[in-house]
Amino acid sequence: MEGVVLKKTTSNIAVQNDGINIQCNEATLSAGSLANFVNKNINISFIVGFIDAEGCFSIYMRKSSRYSQGWQVKPVFSIGLHIKDLLLLENIKAFLDVGIIYKKKTDSVHLQVENLDGINKLIKILGNNPFISQKSADFELFKKAVELINQGEHLTKEGLEKIVAIKASMNWGLSESILKAFPDVNSLIKLERPLIQTPSVIDSNWLAGFAEGESNFAIRVSSSVSHILGKSVSLRFSITQHKRDISLLNSIEKSLGCGQVKERSTHSCADYIVTNFRDINEKIIPFFEKFPLTGNKKLDYLDFCKVAELIKNKVHLTKEGLDEIIKIKDVTNKGRKYGIS
Repeated sequence: MEGVVLKKTTSNIAVQNDGINIQCNEATLSAGSLANFVNKNINISFIVGFIDAEGCFSIYMRKSSRYSQGWQVKPVFSIGLHIKDLLLLENIKAFLDVGIIYKKKTDSVHLQVENLDGINKLIKILGNNPFISQKSADFELFKKAVELINQGEHLTKEGLEKIVAIKASMNWGLSESILKAFPDVNSLIKLERPLIQTPSVIDSNWLAGFAEGESNFAIRVSSSVSHILGKSVSLRFSITQHKRDISLLNSIEKSLGCGQVKERSTHSCADYIVTNFRDINEKIIPFFEKFPLTGNKKLDYLDFCKVAELIKNKVHLTKEGLDEIIKIKDVTNKGRKYGIS
């Protein structure tokens, strides 16, 4: 694993890692998460919401003659992000005080906790701040497996089989190699995934953290014969989840007091969508002003707000205003550039 080194300079922050240097200018930092990282000013509910969106709890297994049962077993927690959100990841790591950050690919960084002491510390922190998506089921199963490992049960045949059965119920199940090594796994222990009851109203800090990972602030410019300039401008706030978390999307709709939830007919997904400008201007934007984003997505949100202000003032109906909105749109979301040298 390759370590990450942060080096602060007088004019910017240089993130250096194995020859890769990421320059974040002052404008980006003032709108992003540097201040939060330096001050450790982050809410635990925000972190739990973000982990609900982007975190992964898993049980790593590989064959190894160093262990009595021929298998190495260890619990692993990880968050993988685009490298542009390295500062947010450092922020989370600083708050939790566990794990290491490493570069997996040129454009990807991961916070990973696999040391057992770190895992136990993480469980203690997160156990008092429950997840509310279906990831909560994985966390509960993860804790069961960690308890067995703490007791040394993974070093016995019976204990190892219990852990395999737990692993079979987590995430997307077992790999073909483990299924082949444990052909009777289905008859070992009949473990059902815990049923997760989503609260009808969601904690606002949790929702901000979840939105940091899963939301999208979209600026749309479409052809329109009914508009003098031949173009219409609209805004769209959305969160997409697997259909198994549709109750969570319904709770988000209720908590924000606007929008609607739609199931996709061609994919196993559902979307929470807000397109009504009044709702965006009076509910979505005020929500994130009160419960701010702290990562790179805040830049998309700020562009979203710029366009909302232009629409509110009818500037989008002028050629100059429309041109300005198109320029903003072109650098938002995937169009945004960040320096890598």
